[in-house]
Amino acid sequence: MSAEPQPTPAPAVSAVTPAADTTPLEAPAASKPGIIRAGDHVLLVLPSENKRMLQIKPDTTVELGKFGKFQTNALIGKPYGVPYEIVKGGELVRAEVTPEDALGEADSDVKDANNKNIFDDNANQTLTHEEIATLKAEQASGHEIIAKIISSHSEFDKKTEFSKAKYIKKKRQTFLRQFTPVQLDAATLCDFYFNKNPAKTKEMRIDILSLLLTSANVRAHSRLLIYDDTQGMVTAAVLERMGGFGEVVVVHEALSQNLDIVRYMNFPQATLDTLTTIPVNRAFPLPEEMELWEASADTRENKTKPSFRETRDNIHRGGFDGLIVASTADPHSVVDLLSPYVATSRPVVVYHSALNMLTPLCQSMRASQSYILVNLLTTWYRPYQVLPQRTHPTMNMSGHGGALVVATKVAPGPALPSSLTKQELIAVGSSTQGSRKRSKPANPARGSSGSPAPKKAKVGDENEGDGMEVDPVEAGSSQV
Repeated sequence: MSAEPQPTPAPAVSAVTPAADTTPLEAPAASKPGIIRAGDHVLLVLPSENKRMLQIKPDTTVELGKFGKFQTNALIGKPYGVPYEIVKGGELVRAEVTPEDALGEADSDVKDANNKNIFDDNANQTLTHEEIATLKAEQASGHEIIAKIISSHSEFDKKTEFSKAKYIKKKRQTFLRQFTPVQLDAATLCDFYFNKNPAKTKEMRIDILSLLLTSANVRAHSRLLIYDDTQGMVTAAVLERMGGFGEVVVVHEALSQNLDIVRYMNFPQATLDTLTTIPVNRAFPLPEEMELWEASADTRENKTKPSFRETRDNIHRGGFDGLIVASTADPHSVVDLLSPYVATSRPVVVYHSALNMLTPLCQSMRASQSYILVNLLTTWYRPYQVLPQRTHPTMNMSGHGGALVVATKVAPGPALPSSLTKQELIAVGSSTQGSRKRSKPANPARGSSGSPAPKKAKVGDENEGDGMEVDPVEAGSSQV
């Protein structure tokens, strides 16, 4: 086993990131990647598979209930993704892989083994609750308690290897004093909020979030306009994918932005500098509000960020590389408000947790001449358990994770009267694309390669009919 890296000295309290209400979206000090820093937000995965998110502040005690407590100074400088065990005195040591971890994973002959002669009742366990409480009071480790429970079980040896693994896993979830710190990213936070409090992120699931990023063509050096009402879930995922290159302008409904998830991502300051926010009533004020705000000074606390006037002017310059809307507000009104500032041939993506809320928007965009390739998308997501000889879908799954309307904005063409006939519509459509004259071949009866020219297709050649001639170009246009 590789040697444990030496922890770096804990920074002074004055160097900790200030509270969220004083300096919004300020990044912690830079450090080595994959190492826990003071001020980082960390997700702790407990043996019970519950998850808890906290900020690492020096000289602070973290209480984990029955799993124990520890000092945050013992975690600063340690790597992410490593399980740690809380030992006597609240110290942290790297958890060792024990034989119990591998039970059921090795290839074993379990064809003839079964549990038909095992009667699962309390009489099989000779270790009493009082004796277990005594072991806990003596600060015995979780592995010692589990080993004592297994040795006191009269029917344990008769179980199959899979049954033993399930039994030990259940005891580990109860008695082990371990946790694993996980580095936060967009996928981890999306899954965390979807399972714990989906209302905060408008029930956005990880599969629909990945489809949103792909459909919006989020990439480095792009310039995106976002209407975010998911506590920053969409904005955080966009910033993560852009990697600090480009520009992100977020329009929000309330006067103060609510991008808590962006703060939890531990972004470097260079990434946060690419983000600007503005309330919708400041970006599109009424005439009387404009006069009032122009006369008053800008009240933005963080003067290093552009003022509301600069951000408003930036939006009205337009030319954005895409529009992303994720809100419970009326999607049609938001798209009508923000889509004029998106450049042509750029994607427009709208998310909503309810599919029926996007149906009118999809129909309206398909009828409009400002959009093409309009689609209403949803996904089906089913998690699987993947273990040796035990791979199968999980018994429970979520019913839905939201839906998307995806379209491409184009320059609007001329409006067509609804009274035109089908032939007139085809003629007008051909004229808008520009007329191109074909050069006649030298021999009209033969093609350019010298082969006989193809005959015009006749509707009803193979079947009985009047044999009406159809021009190939006209037939292709009529299929639209």
